[in-house]
Amino acid sequence: MARSGCRRGGFSWQLDRQARRSSGAGQILLLRRALAARREDRISALPDDLLLLILRRLDTRSALGTGSLSRRWAHLPRELGALDLRAVDMLPPRYHRWVDLYNDIRTNRTVLHYRPRALSLELLPNMRRYERRAMRAFTSSTASFLEGPRRRVRRLSLEFFITGSGAAGCMMNRLVAEAVDAWGVEDLEAVARPTLRRGEKRDVHTFPSHGLCNEPRASRLRRLRLTGCVPPPLHGAEGIMSIVFVDAPSSEIRELVVEDCVFRQLQVVALPRLESLASLRSRVFFDTSTSVPRLSQRNITMHYGDDGLADWLLELELDKFLEDTPDTRSLIIRFTGPYRWIVPSSSPAEFLPNLRRLLVADVPSSWDATWIRLLLEMAPSLETLDVHLAVPGAGEEQPGDDEIPWPPADAEPPQRLRHLEEFVVAALRRLAMFRGGHAGYRDWEMVTQEHPWSDDDKGSIIDQIMDGDEALLAALQRAVDEAAALDAVSSSFHGIATGKTH
Repeated sequence: MARSGCRRGGFSWQLDRQARRSSGAGQILLLRRALAARREDRISALPDDLLLLILRRLDTRSALGTGSLSRRWAHLPRELGALDLRAVDMLPPRYHRWVDLYNDIRTNRTVLHYRPRALSLELLPNMRRYERRAMRAFTSSTASFLEGPRRRVRRLSLEFFITGSGAAGCMMNRLVAEAVDAWGVEDLEAVARPTLRRGEKRDVHTFPSHGLCNEPRASRLRRLRLTGCVPPPLHGAEGIMSIVFVDAPSSEIRELVVEDCVFRQLQVVALPRLESLASLRSRVFFDTSTSVPRLSQRNITMHYGDDGLADWLLELELDKFLEDTPDTRSLIIRFTGPYRWIVPSSSPAEFLPNLRRLLVADVPSSWDATWIRLLLEMAPSLETLDVHLAVPGAGEEQPGDDEIPWPPADAEPPQRLRHLEEFVVAALRRLAMFRGGHAGYRDWEMVTQEHPWSDDDKGSIIDQIMDGDEALLAALQRAVDEAAALDAVSSSFHGIATGKTH
């Protein structure tokens, strides 16, 4: 009995041991399954459409880097329809801190707080060295990028530094040609940034003499923006600026933006499908009125007066900027400078018979604001007029003696804007236009915002006035003066619009 009991006890002990082993194996199995589930890549299991939606919300550098995660992601970056390639993404945080310091020194005039010649011997050389390194890395990455598989891209934004390296410039030109010829790019933006220099001649980027691409007749380009570039076929020779002729009767370009482009003028001979043109600190003229038969939107920004005696002696008529574009319906003008370089036309004419909307932005406080009358005389069908007067800050130019000698009211026929429906005059530090979250070139709208003023705020201001706060009283006096100036300008423009000039 004892022996049999021992056997039964031994058997039960074995059963218990086996049960404990099986339960431990089960727990391990469950743990392994949990870890496997935790390591499961559920994002990669999503369909391509959702993954591309995620990639489009990333910056281009991060989106292209996802192609190296796995085979599942390798083909996705090739399907991105928009690319933003920027050399500035290669720069370290230290560079941006130095740029902020450099701008602070220049803006606030704090150069005396630093060692003599520290700006020119240390800060600028270090920043230029980082820019050259970033451009070398960007050029190498671009070469590898071009050797990859073919892709389809609708929009390409390219921003790079002009370092004087021939290899870097050639690589940028190769990228642009590849994008237009092989990728089918419709929207191209090429921004060439000069390296930070002080007191030196500004560098520019030049395109090949044959043009942006190798097969212009097969190009699908619809929108082109060039900044800091010299369009083909111009190549600078010893700093002599020339005239660039654009004769492209088969071009499909609808929108053209030229900004800070170094040439004497851009002469458009034929761009038959062009609808919108923005010339920002770049002079653009037209061969005849048939050169741009579809042009309806223009943005003209010019600044003169800071480049020596030649600028100070400059006097230009509006005819130079507005002739040969009779079908313009929307116009933005921003003419600035320390003195008024626009003068009345010697032979005034209605160059803008179809103009409906006019925005005159950042009118300098040192100018006679009634020069805008020259525009009104050219646009008899105007419906919307917005005038924004620049308010000078501390130390900036103040209104000067710059009145235009208009003829007496009884010596001229009455002018009347019969179609004018909206007229706005505003005083701002500077007008900025945005469209879809980005800087705009064509459209604008007036946005009003109410600012609540509580009883506590009113009481605080009244107390400061009663205590004779000099800073507040000076601010109030400036506001009164600006309001009086706005009222005078408004009355003047209202008289022009109703035919009661004085």
